[in-house]
Amino acid sequence: MPNQNNRIFQKMAAGFLGLVILSYLRFFIYQDISLDQKPLQWGHEVWIHIAYLSFAWFIAYHFIALLFHSNLEQLSPKNFLVATFFIHMLAALTLPLTSNDIFSNLAYGEMSHLHMDIYTQGAGSLPISDPFRSLVTPKWFSTPMVYGPIIEYLNRWIVVAGHPIPSMILFKTFSLITAFATILILYRYCVEFIPPSHQTKSFLFFAMNPLFIWEISSQAHNDGLMILGLVLFVFLLKKNFHWLAFLALLFSILTKYIALPLLFFHLCYLFRNFKNHFLGILLISLAAGLIYFPSLYARVSLFLIFSNVHVNPLILLNSISQLLFHALAITGSAVQSQACRLYNLGTMTLLSFLGLYLGYRTKTVEEVFRSTFICMALLILFVSPNYEPWHYLWLLPFSFQQENPKIHRFMAYFAMTSVAYYTVPVSIVGAGITTFIFWMFLKMILQKTKKGPEGPVLV
Repeated sequence: MPNQNNRIFQKMAAGFLGLVILSYLRFFIYQDISLDQKPLQWGHEVWIHIAYLSFAWFIAYHFIALLFHSNLEQLSPKNFLVATFFIHMLAALTLPLTSNDIFSNLAYGEMSHLHMDIYTQGAGSLPISDPFRSLVTPKWFSTPMVYGPIIEYLNRWIVVAGHPIPSMILFKTFSLITAFATILILYRYCVEFIPPSHQTKSFLFFAMNPLFIWEISSQAHNDGLMILGLVLFVFLLKKNFHWLAFLALLFSILTKYIALPLLFFHLCYLFRNFKNHFLGILLISLAAGLIYFPSLYARVSLFLIFSNVHVNPLILLNSISQLLFHALAITGSAVQSQACRLYNLGTMTLLSFLGLYLGYRTKTVEEVFRSTFICMALLILFVSPNYEPWHYLWLLPFSFQQENPKIHRFMAYFAMTSVAYYTVPVSIVGAGITTFIFWMFLKMILQKTKKGPEGPVLV
């Protein structure tokens, strides 16, 4: 690895080491590994937020320098594999610092282990003395699990450790292994399908992305399993292994239902190019849908939240609809709720028509990825009642291989902007940040782009 790139990696590693130390300092001050059980003193909360933002932006700045200001054209992704794995392992040492969700996952696993119905009950249904319950953020006590059965089985298996701390270590280890597997598949894709002069930048764009490292290897969000399935789908579809690609996609859908729209674009592509595969995969998808639809609808509706999206506005933060909710505060709660329901229904309808149009135009594998990227970005930024930084990861499997350099620049600055969410204590500011990112996205897709050289161009 050249000295310039080596120094950038060292600085990114130093930034993650700073976050590791910060997480342990927070624990020693409060003597509580949960983030939300003890109220923080205002002074302590401020310095923790400032320290986190300083380290996070330091890392993000050097990530952008690595992509856009380093000479990577003559280097192979293989030169960076060991350093990438090292930084992911370093980040994995962090205690929960920006998300308490790992304890909700463990609580769902404890409920499943006790044969409780995790799809109709929340963690608050556990006995008050249960150690898993005591670490869950109280506002989620009444929320059932909205993930797929693969997450259910993972959570149930993880809690066999019998106590929250060993279970947390096991969960974080599994999440790190998931990140490693994703990186290895990503490496094979870049080597096989991306022109040599652009392989390394495309690889580092994903593998060294600060939000990928932080949210999956460090904070152990369960999105890691879905991302693994999506990257495997992208790789297998590119190799024309259509049935294996479908199984990888099915794995992602059964992990998190947000991956379901990708099936539509996959079927559109198969219909235009491989009608024999299309018919078989369509029939299996329909059969699975008919069998699973009742419970699937109940869980997906929790994500769409048409009927109760603003019953408790303190739960849902950082979205354009939340900004609308605050703007209509003077009209009264009834008008607020009705307006936001109409907004969600209207934007979902518009997105559905756009999806149909893009599906009609989807003829190549690259168009499958591009259509998915556009619809997923609009969903998380414009339609969803809530945006969280780890939702950004849903876009990575469909953006690292794109030829349009503006997509890479948008995603790089999107990552740098998203780290600010964890320092924002009020939802209206977070919603403003989401609106700014959405504006950047619209500017990117509406501007005309000249056809660049073969492969993704990042400079």
